[in-house]
Amino acid sequence: MSVKVERLKKRREFLTLGNNCVRHVLPAMIVLIDNAPEPGKVRVGFTASKKVGNAVVRAKAKRRMRAVVDQVIRLDDGFKTDGLSMNLIGRAYVTNRSFDKMVREFKTLLEKEVQCAI
Repeated sequence: MSVKVERLKKRREFLTLGNNCVRHVLPAMIVLIDNAPEPGKVRVGFTASKKVGNAVVRAKAKRRMRAVVDQVIRLDDGFKTDGLSMNLIGRAYVTNRSFDKMVREFKTLLEKEVQCAI
């Protein structure tokens, strides 16, 4: 059974998360994590600024970050992340970083900092 993941879409949601979160810096992305306002839900947003590149590169960065979240949260049945809000902010290195390394780093971050059980 996969986890239902909702998207952060409104600017207000991103700002609320950004003001009350814990920031973690990974080589390919910055991850902002906070408790979700409604327990039992996982909410995720994706951001890539112009520092990452032009529109095509930013779209690729967001696709890669979505794939990382799919791999770690949606497809891994044993991974418990209920009650979290996250915003993944792409860095310039996100398009060149190995996908397997990105998945490992993100999974390790969630296990270590959020005390998730595998």
